[in-house]
Amino acid sequence: MKYFFLLLPIILLSCRSTKELNNFTKLKLPSKFQNSELPQTDSTIAFRKLISDSNLLLLIDSGLQNNQSAKALFERINISNAELRMARGNFLPQVNLQTQTGVQRFGEYTVDGIGNFDTNLSDNITPDRRIPQRMPDLYTGLQAQWEADVWGKLRNRKKAAVNRYLSSYQAWQDARLILMYHIAERYFQLQTLDYKLKIAKENELLQERALELVKIQKQAGLVTELAVKQFEAQLYNTRAVELDLQKSIIELETSLNILLGRMPAAIVRTSLITESSFKQLTSLLTPTSILSTRPDVLKAELELQAAGADVAAARAAFYPSISLHGNYGLHTLRSQVWFQFPVSLAYWLGGGITLPVFQRNQFKAELAASKSRKNIAYLEYESVVTQAINEAQMYIDMQTIIEQAANEKQLEVNSLNAGLAASQDLFLAGRATYLEVITAQKSVLLAQFDLADIELMKVKNNLGLCKAFGIK
Repeated sequence: MKYFFLLLPIILLSCRSTKELNNFTKLKLPSKFQNSELPQTDSTIAFRKLISDSNLLLLIDSGLQNNQSAKALFERINISNAELRMARGNFLPQVNLQTQTGVQRFGEYTVDGIGNFDTNLSDNITPDRRIPQRMPDLYTGLQAQWEADVWGKLRNRKKAAVNRYLSSYQAWQDARLILMYHIAERYFQLQTLDYKLKIAKENELLQERALELVKIQKQAGLVTELAVKQFEAQLYNTRAVELDLQKSIIELETSLNILLGRMPAAIVRTSLITESSFKQLTSLLTPTSILSTRPDVLKAELELQAAGADVAAARAAFYPSISLHGNYGLHTLRSQVWFQFPVSLAYWLGGGITLPVFQRNQFKAELAASKSRKNIAYLEYESVVTQAINEAQMYIDMQTIIEQAANEKQLEVNSLNAGLAASQDLFLAGRATYLEVITAQKSVLLAQFDLADIELMKVKNNLGLCKAFGIK
């Protein structure tokens, strides 16, 4: 009991010393996002409920199941799980079943040799108990060793392993989240390219009719060969645009098939983006809620907690390690009685305290390194949180601008279509030149392309906002 009171101050001091204080400044988050009239809540909806396109949902399911990068990250979870089991195993006693045989001869002029010789001359020793000159050593039994986790070193190592396991899971979730949104983004890009190709083909038909008309007018002497060549050049340009769009479609389909983790195959899709293809959010998350929904933020937080546990474990390495060890088995020098009980029974039980002396510089270096790693983990956590809040605010700010741009571009397209119809009528009446018709046709095509790009931008901004909120 008196030894316990001698050790008690050391135990209390060590427990106090191994407590790691968190001296980081708490991040100040905005109370709400600006420039939006939508309500801000702490609840979110599933990503699938925002998509009404069944073809896209099938592609997302296929990608989540077959993408090789996502599978590789899942294997990293298994690695972290194995490391976690190893950390948990450190709390259990190490028990080994051992069978050992050997033979030993002591020199005649050694303490053991003389002692054995003298022992054999004793009248108390029966012939079967005499020590042979070549002494066998036969042992079968259990050996056990257990370190008491007084200072929390093993406990903190386990905590670090648990947090890294959970961090690897969040990394996998983040990869799946990014994969879902990349698949959706490419799908909508393909729809936009299809729509542009459709517009180009419609314009090609209009330009072919215009070319036939101007050829007739040339025969009537109303226009020159120059007008015919200008209309031909415009037609050839439109066909070149179509080929370029087809090339972009092939490249994007290839990129999407790679994301899906499959060999080249046709991408089944609807013809164009509609308002119901991807629904807009009717409410926004609060800035605080993002910290619990985004996998990359959760991953960074878990890495910070693991780094903190590493610091605590590094501190605990300075203090004595208390261990219990012993063995229990059958030990003899005669094979005839090796497995006879209890004559061959032997056991030993003991404990020890090991205090590091010359390793303090090494432990100091490990502690300094673990503190630096914790500081790095905090800076990375702070960076991820800052990026998350700024991303969400950016997409919120962009919503109104893109919506206004789409409205203005639609008005432009309507005006250009009316202008094209007027230019064609005026040209037939001889009150407009063929250059005005060509310019009007080209302006309509470019404006329609721009409008398609803005509609895609609107959908991509909605996707980006959902991704910034960590909706999965």
